This record gives sequence, structure tokens and C-alpha cells, in this order.
Amino acid sequence: MNSERINDSRNRVFINNLAIGKDIPIAMSTSSTSNYRVTGLNQIEDIINCGYVRPKAGKLMGGHTNEIFWTRGGENTFYYDKRPVLEVSEDKLKDGQMGAISIKDLLGIWVFDESQNKYINQINYFKNLYEQRHSNNTDAIPLENIYSVLNENGYICLGHGIGRTGNMNDTIQSIFQNGLRTKDNSLYYTTIGLDTTNIEALRQKLNEWQHQDSKKIILIRLPLEYINRLGDSADLDGEKFGAFYNEVISSNGKITYYLDPKFIVGCYDVEKQVVLLNNNFERILSEKTLRTLREKYKTTLAKTQARFERLEETLNSLNANHNQNTQDEIQNLGANLEWNLSDFDDDIDWGARKR
Repeated sequence: MNSERINDSRNRVFINNLAIGKDIPIAMSTSSTSNYRVTGLNQIEDIINCGYVRPKAGKLMGGHTNEIFWTRGGENTFYYDKRPVLEVSEDKLKDGQMGAISIKDLLGIWVFDESQNKYINQINYFKNLYEQRHSNNTDAIPLENIYSVLNENGYICLGHGIGRTGNMNDTIQSIFQNGLRTKDNSLYYTTIGLDTTNIEALRQKLNEWQHQDSKKIILIRLPLEYINRLGDSADLDGEKFGAFYNEVISSNGKITYYLDPKFIVGCYDVEKQVVLLNNNFERILSEKTLRTLREKYKTTLAKTQARFERLEETLNSLNANHNQNTQDEIQNLGANLEWNLSDFDDDIDWGARKR
């Protein structure tokens, strides 16, 4: 059935005359020389896996089987609901055409960027990911090809050098698969912030990594929205970046945090000057990932609240002890006074000016 979904699939192209979404500010306009398809994360993952825009298995809505639907672009076709959109030239796709469209023929995989509040074309990133996933060549892609992902608004990028003893490919693949374990369960102590606004400055920083002569640097991208800004700046106990951690408890009860692979873009190879992409990185966060992020973020806030409460109790205790000590000192001071209070009567001369 998998080959049938590629070879025997039928593409249907429809004409839209309604111009729905035209006046919506975030709407994406389209070209009359292209055909478009609104899609979801599952199909994008399927495209990367098989290399084709193929229909779902089984019957579709309306009882159709092995068909995939597109819409002709133009002045009446707009996309505004923030779902990913595929684009292919009409020269590559006609109504009724048999055979699934190859990822190599796609002109665009448009993804809505919340921080920029508009659709951006990420076709190069997804094509590179496809090529890497299906290639035996471990040489990856140039830094320029991943730059738009690293520099996307609404995210912070961090680098983690894996040191002189961690430069083997199996170490990198283990991190991509299982996550990044860091010293003291902290990203604060073990990562360096990356300025992604200037690609040449970024390249120089990666090439001249200061920590342990690292030749492989793990590239991390975290959405700012889920960083606990009130959290302990040292990130101890996963308070600041805990929303991005997976917690592993060993047999002796020790808790170890691993940075979820979904937030690891890849690994920069200083010697080869390329980036090895992580197949588990989520360029577009899935609904499942977002739900997990929200729950873990609430946990980080609860940790901060508990720490504040402990701090408040400590301060109250110190204040109470301080007040008691002060009262004792005053009492002791009063007991040692040798003043003759009878001298303070109405006739005392307070130095008033004589008239």
C-alpha cells in the first residue's frame, strides 16, 4: 500500500473563488503559477520519511481513496489559520495528475512564525533534513542553511561543547536520541548563549569555542515563552529551564535531567565547518510537545514559589530573632543607666535664647 500511495495516488486541483481570509492581517497570499495544500505536522514528517506528498492510507473524507487535494493559487486564495502550507509549481502538478509529488519538486513548506506573526518559507530546512535522514554521508549542511532556524524570533539559542573526549559520532547520536545530560543538572553552568544576529560572528564563536577545546558543539534552541524568568538563575533543580528537561530517576533515587532532543537542532563540527542535523528536533512544536511544555512549565513555577516561601520563612525567622535580640539589648541598656532622672524637671535650662 505504501508504493500505491506514491505511484497510484491521484492529485486533484481545485479553483477557489471566495477569497476567504483576504482581509485578515496574517493571511498568506499566493501565486497564480503555483498550487497549494494546507497540511499538518504528521504529513510533513511523512514527507521527510518517504520523500513524497502522498495521501493518507484508507478512505478520506467523502469516501475518496488515494487522492490528495490542492488549490490553485491567485488573488482569491489565502491561508490564515497558521497551519503549514505546501507549494508546488503548476508546471509540476496538473489536475488529475497521477503519482505523488516529490519533496524535491516542492517550492515551499510555509510555516507560521508566531514571533514575526507571518508565514515564512522553510523549504530548504526540510529538504536538508530529508537529504540527511536518507543519506549515508555524515557530512552535514553548511551553517548558512540552518541560520534562519537559529535566528528565528521568539527563541534563545545556546551552545554546549562536548569536550575533548566527546567528539565521536556515536556520542553525538546518543545525545540526539536520548537528550543532553549536563553537569549539576544545569544549562546555566554548561552552555554559552549564542548571538545569532550575525552569522560571521556566530561562526567565529563556534570555531573558537573556549571550553575544553571542543570541536563538536551541540546547538540548542528554546522557546522564550517557556523559560521561567523568575527561576533560580543557576537553574539548580531544573527551576529555570526545567520545562525542557526529561527527568530520569536511577535505582538509588538520584535524579538526572536530560535536555529533551526535541530542542536540539544539531551539532556544529568545527573541523568540517558543517552542522549535523538532529532528526528528533522539532522545527515546529507538535501539540503533544506543547502540552508537555505547559505542564512542565507550571512545575518550574511551583518550584520557584516554594523557594520564595522558604526564603520568606527564613527572613521572618531572622527578623523575629533580630527583634528579640534588640529588645534584650534595650532592656540591658536601661538596666545599666546611672542617670538621676530627678534632674529632668521644669526648671532645667535647655539653652533657650535670653530675651
